[in-house]
Amino acid sequence: MTTMSSDKVILVSDLCEGGAAIACKRLLQGLNDNSAYDVSWVSANKFGCKHARTPGDWPGMFSTLLSKIGHKFGLDLELRSLRRKAYESALLKMINIAQPSVINLHNIHESMSFSFVERLPKDIPLVWTLHDMWALTGGCAYSFDCHKYLELCSGDCPELKNLRGVEFGVEKEWHRRHDFYRMNKHRLVFVSPSQWLADEARRSLPDGVVVKCIPNSIDITVFGPVTECAMVRNVLKLPDKKTILIGSQQADEGRKGLSYLVDAISNMREGSMSSFQVVVFGASRKDDSLPDDWIKVGSIRDEKLLNLYYNAADVFVLPSLADNLPNTLLEASAAGTPSVCFDVGGCKDVVRDKKTGFVAQYKNTTSLTECLRYVLSLSSDQKAQMQRNCREVAESEYAMSIQAERYNEVFLEMTDNR
Repeated sequence: MTTMSSDKVILVSDLCEGGAAIACKRLLQGLNDNSAYDVSWVSANKFGCKHARTPGDWPGMFSTLLSKIGHKFGLDLELRSLRRKAYESALLKMINIAQPSVINLHNIHESMSFSFVERLPKDIPLVWTLHDMWALTGGCAYSFDCHKYLELCSGDCPELKNLRGVEFGVEKEWHRRHDFYRMNKHRLVFVSPSQWLADEARRSLPDGVVVKCIPNSIDITVFGPVTECAMVRNVLKLPDKKTILIGSQQADEGRKGLSYLVDAISNMREGSMSSFQVVVFGASRKDDSLPDDWIKVGSIRDEKLLNLYYNAADVFVLPSLADNLPNTLLEASAAGTPSVCFDVGGCKDVVRDKKTGFVAQYKNTTSLTECLRYVLSLSSDQKAQMQRNCREVAESEYAMSIQAERYNEVFLEMTDNR
């Protein structure tokens, strides 16, 4: 079947900001440039949104009002479900009006619950992009060392304080998800950006549920090599010295492993290598959560400016303790900047050890320190080769057109099978 412009695909999320939303925005851009489908993005939450259509102000205002009432009278838990239902109902109305040929789900668990998925139109194919593990578990986004989700989330949950978008206990939540997948496998495809999460999904999901691995994308016309580090540092008014760059939306989020990097940097300063600087971008919950001698540039929303910071760095470091396919690693690779990460999740999909960066042993500060020292000690020729490797990987694997083509194939399979 040849797709027609009347065939609609709707990307659905609950937030317009954060890593999953950035990945969703880039997918939208790639599809709009390389798809025969009429593709749009709808999001439950209006705040910070420029690329998605939203229900308007009232769901967010209603949610804020309920939050204030709940906090004042100690009714947070009782009113949380009302807040979720307000977002769910508003978004479902938009989807029903649009009558799409395919629904592409992204993250929904910050504002909504699994009941939103259960209430979607029963005759429309679902392509669910996994930005984390929530769809596979009883409610946690990352299970870390817990593997109960492979069989059944039950008993004591180590992530009980971090559950999101749940209405029941973890065992019932796990069952309702997997029962839904079993009943709807004829119209359901999961897409994982990383090979790691694709493998975990295949191990966890009911037999017959299709899982595909399609990496996230990066705009290689925005993120790319600019010029020599020294010149870029001068433009950014940074000292001209070896530079370690770190950053994420929430720079001091516990899952990002900041404490391991702080210790590794301390080890380096105490050793023979002390002439370098650390530059960090992203918000922080506490002003004192980052060392005083680190250069803090705050959140950067301008992608061209962000690309300059990647170009100013000798290495980008992301010591995540759990992650899927971080946008920052894709951005660094496209900029031609080597990265250092822990051997965890999908990080090593991008960071190819000794080719595009260095992979440290998980939660091993000594290994992280050695990787940083090594990359800062590269000769000019070695550094140039690694920079070329990074850019080649970004162009050949993470370009928007490549991602869009692979998603188009999935959408076509789903609509052909209706």
